[in-house]
Amino acid sequence: MGGEGQGLSLKASALVQKSLSFGLSYLHERDNVWARDAAGPFILFGLGPKAYLISEVYYQKKSAVERYDPSTPDHSALISSSRFGYDFFKGFQIFEIFESAESLSGDYTPRQRVLGAGFQRIPRPHYEFYGKLERKLDLAFARDFGYQALLVSHYWF
Repeated sequence: MGGEGQGLSLKASALVQKSLSFGLSYLHERDNVWARDAAGPFILFGLGPKAYLISEVYYQKKSAVERYDPSTPDHSALISSSRFGYDFFKGFQIFEIFESAESLSGDYTPRQRVLGAGFQRIPRPHYEFYGKLERKLDLAFARDFGYQALLVSHYWF
């Protein structure tokens, strides 16, 4: 977004079976530049005792807070994310991800595609290590896929 702001997030889900859950999510956030609403369905599906699939699709609309600035037009997009993961042992998993964003309002929100793989390690409570390597296509910046990497070490209280 554009700075400090506030938001509201709502989520409703239903557990159909021990290994299947689906639901709807809604997000509203606003800062000094943008107001954003995103809503859509999600599914969590267990594929045996160690594998899982998480998928979600969202319709997103962003609007400029100050309507007099023509350089910040309203725009909307369809955003999707899927993650297939496998728990090797308690506290360690690997995953593959696919994400996309498709503009529904011209070129202001360009087409994006992300393909990647990563790991998450939680060796004990309050510690987390997370890493991923992605091939990303963002037509706002390039016409070919590029690479990006992320490595995070996290401690929480």
